[in-house]
Amino acid sequence: MTSDILRETVIQDETAMFTMTTDLTSWTGSPGVQRRASFVKFATDEAHVEAREPEGDLIPPTVDAAALRDHLSDLGKDFGLELKILTGRRRYRDSTDFHFDHRQTWCDVRLFSGNRSYNVSVRDGTDDVVLLPNLLAGMAQELLTQRERRSLPVYRIPHSSTVVLRPNLAGILVHELIGHLLEETDPKHVGPKGFSVEAQGPPGRAFDDFGEPVQHLFLVKDGVVSRRDRRERGRGFAQAGWHQGPPIVRFTDLTVSSCTSSGAMPQDEFVVCHRSRGAELVGQRALVSVDDAELVRDGVTVGRLRPFLFTVDAEGLTETMVALLGNSVPGRAGMCVKAGQSLPTRVTSPSIVLNRVALYEIA
Repeated sequence: MTSDILRETVIQDETAMFTMTTDLTSWTGSPGVQRRASFVKFATDEAHVEAREPEGDLIPPTVDAAALRDHLSDLGKDFGLELKILTGRRRYRDSTDFHFDHRQTWCDVRLFSGNRSYNVSVRDGTDDVVLLPNLLAGMAQELLTQRERRSLPVYRIPHSSTVVLRPNLAGILVHELIGHLLEETDPKHVGPKGFSVEAQGPPGRAFDDFGEPVQHLFLVKDGVVSRRDRRERGRGFAQAGWHQGPPIVRFTDLTVSSCTSSGAMPQDEFVVCHRSRGAELVGQRALVSVDDAELVRDGVTVGRLRPFLFTVDAEGLTETMVALLGNSVPGRAGMCVKAGQSLPTRVTSPSIVLNRVALYEIA
């Protein structure tokens, strides 16, 4: 074995197989395999299951499509479900013969209403197929609530407004403005006093993808960034997405663990944001698109808003964030793409209140 360590990756799907070798710093990995184990899709009154043979000893879990459908009976026939199960393995060994083996399964779920445009949809995921029935039951209720909001009258988007980000969308903002920002930069402060964000290393693992012990740490404590040195902060958080390249630091599991106020809802007029089309960090500014939002006046919902975009600057978060409401709630899991690598991500957060945010209509 030479001092230059290589990882060999094998990716196989229904169309092709190829091998990619990537230089790493101090680790070698035996071939790992990504498999799309099964795909379940049913819309209206159709049901179809397509299964692919497992590779070697990577035996993917199986699902009962009919049983899953029973948990979606409240949706009637106007819905579709897409389920993708990935299973993979990585083995690492260094020059001292220290090694570890990591296996991973991820179920990516999309539940949508009406058609494939996903205008009314919920996405979530889990690493345990046993949890799929309960997961789908909760997603079905959320989809029904989205449908009800679609029947509200449409109002003009205000130029600026106080916005209440419900936990799932609040988590997206935290993921971008805390997670990604602190992966790349070393600011002194992010957020107001009382705002704290804790990061957990890759779930269910003893080591990250560089062989460092995983750790839990506060990225932000009372608005102050802890462990200012980025390299030290990232130890135990290196991950590679399904054999798509070398590991990089990824803060994929975050928890907002404190609150900044007594938790009172805003008064007069404000916007409640439920669902995002997506978000991106540009420099030190988060861009968040919203496609499911209500306009509230004097405590009463008067209508819904068309899709819009808002931005929040990291430096301005101290003044913009005025409250966190209620208990922290796990948000829906999503897939985050960075440097061409996709990883499951989830943020546990309460609702976040942002004061006087500019809103921009999306054409």
